[in-house]
Amino acid sequence: MHKSLLHTYYLIICLITTIIILVTSGLMVSNCLDWKFPELRNSVTLAHYASNDKFLAFQEEKDPKKYAIYSAMSDEELSLVKNQAKNDHIVSIQSRAIENITVYAVWLIIGWIFFYMHWFFYKRSDNERGIYNPS
Repeated sequence: MHKSLLHTYYLIICLITTIIILVTSGLMVSNCLDWKFPELRNSVTLAHYASNDKFLAFQEEKDPKKYAIYSAMSDEELSLVKNQAKNDHIVSIQSRAIENITVYAVWLIIGWIFFYMHWFFYKRSDNERGIYNPS
């Protein structure tokens, strides 16, 4: 019974780490898309920078003080400010994505270590029981 319980423990840990690896891989791919193609997944927030009118409407809701300053600007000045704000927003998205990719990479490494460690223990305990398994 002791070996059977130990086998169950090893397999449960392998299952849990497999789930963690799958979820973390999905999150990592999502953040890679944010890093390389920020416009693809963030079109809703970047829509505020599509035109001067949308930018002003967004600023009116977000920060009325800035709205007063921006509404007094000429179209050319406002376009420059809008483009700079859009670029800053994109850089912020990419920075956050890189930070998350780093965290998820650590999770993947730890998950793989735990998986292989417990899989090795499971296979070794099979061999100790006299079960031949060539893989």
